[in-house]
Order: sequence, then C-alpha cells, then structure tokens
Amino acid sequence: MKLMWLLFLCVLAFSIAQIYINDTCAGGVHRCYEPCEKKKCRLPHKCINGRCTCYVGRNVCAISSH
Repeated sequence: MKLMWLLFLCVLAFSIAQIYINDTCAGGVHRCYEPCEKKKCRLPHKCINGRCTCYVGRNVCAISSH
C-alpha cells in the first residue's frame, strides 16, 4: 500500500509540470541548438520547467523582447 502511495505521489509530481507558452527559458537549457537563456521559445514550442520543447532540425529560440 505504501508503494502505491509513493508511486501516486511521483506521478502527481511529474504531472504538475509548469507549462508556459512563449515564455522565457532561463537556467541553462541544453536541449536546444542554442541555449534559450534570456530568450523565448518560438511558437508552437512551449517552455516546460525552464526548458523549451525542442524538435530536431528546428531553431526554437528567439531573442527576448525584454
């Protein structure tokens, strides 16, 4: 029973990821071709937990307006 609660809490923690559309991604993003520090993710990419969602062969980072 304790294992089931632990598994439930782990799934819950992963499912509460903060998703922001076209938000700044600071904090050492290494999944993009160029880091998205002080830049924004281009649409339709999203910023999930400080990282832009990235696809192979696409530049997802844009210069931030602030």
